[in-house]
Amino acid sequence: MNYDLIKKQVLDTVFEYFHAYFSLRDWEKTVSFFDDEISGFGTGKDETSYNLDSTCLFFKRDIEQSPNVVEYSIHESHISLSAPDTSVVELQMTLSTLYQNIPYSINNLRYSMLLLKREHGWKIHHFHTSLPDSEQQAGESYPMDSVLRQNIILESTVARQTRELQTAVTELSQLNIQKDKFMALLAHDLKSPLAASMNLIEILRDDFEDFSPEEFKDKLTKVHNSISRTFNLMQDLLTWTTSTSGLFRFQPRIVDLLPALETVIGNLTELIERKQLEIQLSVPNKLSVYADYDILLTIFRNLISNAIKFSPIGKSIFIDAENDQYGTTILVKDEGIGMSEEVLSKVFSFKASIAQGTGGEKGHGFGLLICKEFVERHNGTISANSKPGSGSTFTIHLPHPPK
Repeated sequence: MNYDLIKKQVLDTVFEYFHAYFSLRDWEKTVSFFDDEISGFGTGKDETSYNLDSTCLFFKRDIEQSPNVVEYSIHESHISLSAPDTSVVELQMTLSTLYQNIPYSINNLRYSMLLLKREHGWKIHHFHTSLPDSEQQAGESYPMDSVLRQNIILESTVARQTRELQTAVTELSQLNIQKDKFMALLAHDLKSPLAASMNLIEILRDDFEDFSPEEFKDKLTKVHNSISRTFNLMQDLLTWTTSTSGLFRFQPRIVDLLPALETVIGNLTELIERKQLEIQLSVPNKLSVYADYDILLTIFRNLISNAIKFSPIGKSIFIDAENDQYGTTILVKDEGIGMSEEVLSKVFSFKASIAQGTGGEKGHGFGLLICKEFVERHNGTISANSKPGSGSTFTIHLPHPPK
């Protein structure tokens, strides 16, 4: 058997195939060299075929995407015959073409083909193309420089993430300590007004004959006020814990700003009149914000209550609002005692100091933290500006509704 003649027939088939595929870019002629049970692997991520149909689609797509002639040169070639009707051809070659008018080349392409002798000549039964790693050096089984560099990057990433995790654990531990202290103070603030209310109620129950109608009404008013403040605190606490637990139903809608503010101010009328304060409300009629109505009232109640608490008798509280291209800005400004830089830096955190108001009012230091949480839930911002003796200004910005 003349093996040289068989090898020549195989190589002729391979070069005719290359001419159809690379030079002519003729899809129909190219696929005429394929065996009925062809399979193959290209260099692309999805260049895999297991039958004639998928292989034809693979080559058709390649030619349609890049119809320009592909210049090729073969650097090395090897052909072997495992049987008179079975041959393996291995090539190393360079390709160059224009892809969307941009010069493009592939160096050191490895092209392997298994050909079978069929009734109408030699057919390509399987093909496999591959590219060596560009960073792999001669004599290396793996691209060691790349492997070492990736290992250094991995070690650096692990170290950085470990530091970040350690920092997060430390911050969480500190936060839990602060929260425990805060909850202890909060429990005290809940206990004191409830105890006072119970004492007043016992006095009214046991000695009601000793009081005039005016005295009786005054003590009932004190009980009512104490219970109302405790109820508001509990409501704020419940709203905050529900929202942070993920169980809260956040339902933003278009809210008219002026009626919402008037509702809050109306509920605080007694505290305002007790200090003879004047509320300067400068909010355009029909000005609206995109917010959850109940949360918005909680934010306003805490900010205005805070302004009342730290305002001396006879002063004013200013509430302004305006729209711009980015959203709505709301200001609550008082003429109160103000804050130092140290107090101001902690005013929206668990670390906030719990100070008495100008009328001896006690607080729980929770309201401004709630405001911050709820404003940020609306993708908004809140800030404070204050100096000792010069009052405080709290600024809220709420974005326009999404389009």
